[in-house]
Amino acid sequence: GGGVNCLDLSGRRHFVAEDGGRGGVERRAGRRGKDVTILVPPGTVVWEELGSRPEGLGDPECHLMADLERVGARACVARGGRGGCGNAVLSTSTMRSPRVSGKGEPGERRRLMLELKTLADVGLVGFPNAGKSTVLRGISAAKPKVGDYPFTTVRPHLGAVRGGPGLLVADMPGILEGAHQGRGLGIQFLRHIERTRVFAFVLDMALRHNDRTPLRDWLHLQRELDAYRPGMTNSRPCVIIANKIDAVDINWEAYAQLASTAEELGVPVFPCSALYRRGLDTCFDYIGRVARWNKHRAWGSNGSSPL
Repeated sequence: GGGVNCLDLSGRRHFVAEDGGRGGVERRAGRRGKDVTILVPPGTVVWEELGSRPEGLGDPECHLMADLERVGARACVARGGRGGCGNAVLSTSTMRSPRVSGKGEPGERRRLMLELKTLADVGLVGFPNAGKSTVLRGISAAKPKVGDYPFTTVRPHLGAVRGGPGLLVADMPGILEGAHQGRGLGIQFLRHIERTRVFAFVLDMALRHNDRTPLRDWLHLQRELDAYRPGMTNSRPCVIIANKIDAVDINWEAYAQLASTAEELGVPVFPCSALYRRGLDTCFDYIGRVARWNKHRAWGSNGSSPL
């Protein structure tokens, strides 16, 4: 797939391949029907719906048919039927001109569901208002909406790092505790996060909540990712962007606690001010090297695709 988006398919719901042609006299075979090729964007997952459902009553049971994660990937999701045969094929030494023929078979019919998952090198993961969109604006020409209220970002935004070797960064909507069960914007965006090669956890160093600290936020985010897809956070490199480090009321004790725990786990911490673009270049230089090294590794904690 490539060069298209999901809107190209929105006006058409049925795809039917051409029938084959009839055979002719003097052993002429019938013409083969033309294949139908459906172009989809990279990152499209093809599911077959195995059963029907009443309108609006949950998701149908589905079977994974293809994961088209790279440009140029192809998959056959429905095969044409076997062609018939004329009496010449059925002739024998004792019956030179039989008056029978073989009938062809119908092709496969499937009800498919296409799911598009964002493909990016880096996924910005964090709670609402952690500053993910400001980070993306600071490193790229992308202009996601920013504001001093939760869920400013309601869909993923992509941006290419300025001056970098094509490093693509995805700003994901904020994650709440319980997102793997659908809370907040929920599972629909956890699906996008799992298609990134590096997790960049954006943590708010200027938290003013008594029950939250940067370390607790980081551990909550990891639990949500692993609850959605077991082992997800261990399956690829992670970094921490300690954002809003320029705030006047930073809790340095909480920052030291975060840095100490992250060091024990081998996760680098980069203090940054996304608003003033301080520390972002150093951070994303490192992330770019990690993403390039990880680019050809298989996703998944056991070396397989996350699906």
